[in-house]
Amino acid sequence: MFKGCSLGERPFFAGLLRPVFKQIRHVLLHFLFLTSFSKPILYFCRLFLIFIFMTLDAFISSLSQAAPPGELNEPLQALWWDGKGNWEQAHTVAQDINTSTGSWIHAYLHRKEGDRSNAAYWYARAGKNMPHNTLDEEWQEIVAALL
Repeated sequence: MFKGCSLGERPFFAGLLRPVFKQIRHVLLHFLFLTSFSKPILYFCRLFLIFIFMTLDAFISSLSQAAPPGELNEPLQALWWDGKGNWEQAHTVAQDINTSTGSWIHAYLHRKEGDRSNAAYWYARAGKNMPHNTLDEEWQEIVAALL
């Protein structure tokens, strides 16, 4: 990305600006999640900013809405519904995701339900072992991996 920098290196100023960009991103996303836009151009700007700047904090903040942001893909929608406490809706969405990510979410949901044998099956399909962390920690891990 930067001329003369090897893979993994960044100029000294990149580290200095990271907290500034993180704060700007945080403020923008909170504003966008709390504001309804009626004009199409603003809607597409909102989509773009959410796609570029979605963070775990912004995702958690979106749980205060009645429905998931339309920009979320199916795996994040499933986790959003679970974050809202609607296990059934989360499971319905997760069942239609035929990828290893969908299997991971499905496994997490069955672990949360208490069905460890079914969860073990889905963890195996996802190529993962049954985790030993808390359900909240796993939820955050999956969301962070998908953002």
